[in-house]
Amino acid sequence: MYCLDTNIIIEFFKGNERIIKKIKENLNNQFFTTLSLCELYKGAFLSKNKEKELINIQTLLDYLELVTLNMKSAEIFGEKYKLLQDLGKMTQEFDLLNASIALAYDLTFVTLNKRHFINIPGLKIEEW
Repeated sequence: MYCLDTNIIIEFFKGNERIIKKIKENLNNQFFTTLSLCELYKGAFLSKNKEKELINIQTLLDYLELVTLNMKSAEIFGEKYKLLQDLGKMTQEFDLLNASIALAYDLTFVTLNKRHFINIPGLKIEEW
């Protein structure tokens, strides 16, 4: 089961054939986070094509399930933050929050940019 990074969803919206194929192949096993949803709404409201982007988001919500921060993911975030800090391999907090949600739900995190997540211990990652 997969948790899609925001960059994967954006490529899907842009019509990236490779990403569209991968998403269609795994449609029943995909989730995305409420943090990614926030990023998508931010982009939609900043876009010149706001209405189109809002329709894209609604369509996504019709097909994929949202996963969100909960007690477990919050604890994982704190634990991984400290560990990364001790290792001197910090990542952006937003990326760590998304990764913590994926870890809490035991999902493989799918991204276009594996290097943002590679140092997070225990995170299963695929780069599409």
